[in-house]
Amino acid sequence: MVRRSGGRIHRQSRQVAGEGHPAGGSRRGAAEVPSGSLAAGGRAAHRPRQAARGEARHAQGRRHHHEHPDRGGDHDFPRPRSDQVTGAATGHQGSAFTQPRWGLIRRVALFALIAGLSATVISQILPRVYRAAVKILPSDTPVGLGLGDLLATSDLSALLGARGSGQNPALTYPEIIMSRPVLERTLDLMAPASPKHASRSVLAAIGIKGKMPADRYDRGVRKLRKLITVRPNPRSGIIDISVDTNDPELSAFVANGLVDNLNQFNLDVRESRSRAVRTFVEGRLHETAQTLAASEEALTQFRRSNMRVGNAPQLILEQERLQREVEAQSELYRLLQKQFEQARIEEQRDTPSFTVIEAAVPPMRRYKPSTILNAAGAAAAAAFLAVVMSLIEPKGTRLSSG
Repeated sequence: MVRRSGGRIHRQSRQVAGEGHPAGGSRRGAAEVPSGSLAAGGRAAHRPRQAARGEARHAQGRRHHHEHPDRGGDHDFPRPRSDQVTGAATGHQGSAFTQPRWGLIRRVALFALIAGLSATVISQILPRVYRAAVKILPSDTPVGLGLGDLLATSDLSALLGARGSGQNPALTYPEIIMSRPVLERTLDLMAPASPKHASRSVLAAIGIKGKMPADRYDRGVRKLRKLITVRPNPRSGIIDISVDTNDPELSAFVANGLVDNLNQFNLDVRESRSRAVRTFVEGRLHETAQTLAASEEALTQFRRSNMRVGNAPQLILEQERLQREVEAQSELYRLLQKQFEQARIEEQRDTPSFTVIEAAVPPMRRYKPSTILNAAGAAAAAAFLAVVMSLIEPKGTRLSSG
């Protein structure tokens, strides 16, 4: 009879037959040993050896794990069943522990791929926008010289107490460009014909339709303001004017038209201000001339009446007063006459108030939508969403889904 105990085969003692022994009965009785006693003795003798072998295998596995940490110790000795689920019995990470991590990676990659492809397709479907830009450098002269600005450039300001307005063109020009007069003039411009469109006004080119002219211009001004971007550079003083439309030719035409209308607006305002200043100075010049003539006549009459002043104090003081009045009116008349000539010159001046550094040209590439930026942004947002979804899922769901 054969029994297995502790992984080893133990054989029981066979009962000795009586054929080879003369006293078969007595020897058979003496040789008969209970089978249970033999099995118990074999297991007891095998336990110390089995424990020693198990400790040796565990020690060898630990040495192998320290020497080869990347390999682990899975092939050196059998792992308990609980380690195959959680990896807690031996400290090694089992396959079930890494499955949720790989599931999260697959989910993030899938979400990012779908979102990126969707954004790419949508970017190709959306209307294309082309941006044309023009750069100008304002002159040091303020826009539309007023009375104080003109008088501040001459010695007359010392007499009249006039001071300049101190305008900053880098801050003034953006407001003028976005003003209604400049935008309405731009809307009236006729865009040149192109292979796609015939000659038409800017108002019609940007898609403004209607029967009421006032309503059309009102909607056209609002829409044109949305298409225009003005960015002044405080350090260099350069102003960047850009226009975004669906047609590259139209974008360049509107940008250059804005600059032309800005220059014309400045010339008109300058002419109007200069005319007003010239009229004012001309009136003051006539008044000063009359006052000067009266002062000179008074001094002449005093000298005729008092040809021999002598040492009379009162007569001397009166003569000096009349003399100072004539000198003051003469100086004022001289300065007003100089300012009058300057105002006349300013009224006729038609030089631009700024310099065009870079004119607008039709762009070759679209400004937006940007396919790369949209795809990257959508993929990043989708990946973040996938991570958030995995964090808020129940723990059991994450393990089962992985």
